Amino acid sequence: MASKRPHWDLYNHELSEFNSGHALDPSPVADSERIEPGDVGYIRTGCFHLLFSAGLPLGERRLGSDVPRTFKRLDVGKIVKGAPLAAGALCTKDVRETRVHSTPSEVSSTPASSPPPSPQMGSTSVTSFRLTGGQGAALLTKYSTYREDIQRTGTFEKYAKEHYDSWVTFARETGHGDVNPVLITGVDRTRDFAMMCYSNGDDDLECQFTTSAPGATDWGTWQKTGLVYTNHGPQLRCPPSSVQATELASSNDGNARTVADEYNQCVFIRYYTVRKRLGIPRIIKAAAGPHELGRGGYDGDGPSLEAHYDSEQDSDSDSESDTASSIFDNDSDDDGCSILSDDTESDVVMHNTTVDGRDDFDVIADYIFHNSDANSVLLHHQDVALLRELGGSADLPAQLFERRPQITVDENGGLFPL
Repeated sequence: MASKRPHWDLYNHELSEFNSGHALDPSPVADSERIEPGDVGYIRTGCFHLLFSAGLPLGERRLGSDVPRTFKRLDVGKIVKGAPLAAGALCTKDVRETRVHSTPSEVSSTPASSPPPSPQMGSTSVTSFRLTGGQGAALLTKYSTYREDIQRTGTFEKYAKEHYDSWVTFARETGHGDVNPVLITGVDRTRDFAMMCYSNGDDDLECQFTTSAPGATDWGTWQKTGLVYTNHGPQLRCPPSSVQATELASSNDGNARTVADEYNQCVFIRYYTVRKRLGIPRIIKAAAGPHELGRGGYDGDGPSLEAHYDSEQDSDSDSESDTASSIFDNDSDDDGCSILSDDTESDVVMHNTTVDGRDDFDVIADYIFHNSDANSVLLHHQDVALLRELGGSADLPAQLFERRPQITVDENGGLFPL
């Protein structure tokens, strides 16, 4: 049965098994702005939309229109550069890849198990995919992909807890609507990309990506059969100028230098975000802990989930916000904490709801809200990666149900720590 997810959700869901963060449906436009750690924005239809850069000084930006009225600069600190990902295809388990390299004198086939060429794929190549298993996805890059991540995770956690409410208000007041803001902590960038995803029941499909001949404005094109979503970039938004056309025609390696001169194609992002209780009854209230879950609960070998409260209104929150309540409002006991108690029935609750349209953060938040009286939780992709590594091939809801990790609640804001 085909998934009901839109293609951008399906693509991210499938590539989440690589624990690289949120897989974007990248903007193919050549002049796409770089996404940087410290950016605050939201994701819509698979693309990241910038609200403002928290890591930059206020400068000439105006409070209330360019940044939140309560804006305070975030000290981003040192950026750690990880090992680059070699050029080639990143495929989910049901995508079978066969790469064919073409030159004027020979055509050779390279099995998918062979290492991809590095630092870039050959300029004349065809990469074919056999699409099995009902659904899957693949990311293809011509150049290496470079990773950057923050080092000061504690600083970012605190900043997100203190200012999240103001981001929600700012997005609404500037016309972006009701969104779930995210604070970028890491990015994976490359110069070119091609991606595809599919969901077509049990039918086998095929598609292939062919790199362009010298002088082309795009580095390649997709050919496909069946319902397969594809994208590639960068692409020129308008026809090239006479100068650009001359440069493209004189290119020796088939690369559109005026198009792909920068590593601004962001294929993965990592971030902090918040989920709050909406319409889920607070079924458990007790004294401060922490305590272990009841029958079948946490045995100390798995991860622990932390969800939190602020016992006082955030001093940086906008008092004129029309949000119903602060994300971190605390209506628990006077000690500022509400935890599972030893004498409270605490079987783990996992509702049997469809996962279509819900990401891993929604699944974790659902688990926390149904098994504690927490109001909110602060989440990061490292948390999801840890659960996936511990659970092997099991899906995330099954891992949570089987492991039943401990839930801790304190007064410092939402967090799901490693």
